[in-house]
Amino acid sequence: MSELEVFDIGINHIYREANNCAEALANDAPVSMKDLHIYHYSPSCIATLLYADLIGVALP
Repeated sequence: MSELEVFDIGINHIYREANNCAEALANDAPVSMKDLHIYHYSPSCIATLLYADLIGVALP
C-alpha cells in the first residue's frame, strides 16, 4: 500500500458569507491589498469570532 492510499481527502467549497472569519477578514482588508499578508497574531476583527468558535457557539 502506498502512502497516498492511507489518506481520505475531501474538498468542500464554503461560501465566504458562511465562514464568519473569512468574511470579516475580507471586509477588513483594504481594496488595494493584493499581496499575500501573513498575520502573526489574530486580527482584532476576528477575535470574537474565533472565541465563539472555540467555545462552540454557532453564529448566524
